[in-house]
Amino acid sequence: MSVGLSLASLCALLAIGYRLASVKWVLAQPEVRPCMMAVAAAIQEGAAANLHRQYLEDPGGRPGRAALPGEPWA
Repeated sequence: MSVGLSLASLCALLAIGYRLASVKWVLAQPEVRPCMMAVAAAIQEGAAANLHRQYLEDPGGRPGRAALPGEPWA
C-alpha cells in the first residue's frame, strides 16, 4: 500500500470516529435549555411584531391593510 493511500485511510477512519463521537455528544444534550426557550420567545415576539407592522399598518403607521405588490397606497 502506498503512503498516500495509508494516509487517506487513516484520515477516513479519524473522520468516522469524530462523527460518531459528535453524534453521541449531541444526542446526550438536553432537548431544551431555559436560555434557548428565552431566545425562541424573543424571536417569535420580534417576528410577530414585524408581520404586524408589514401587513396591518400602512407606511404612515396608521392601522389598515398593507398594499399588495404593485398596488399603490390609497
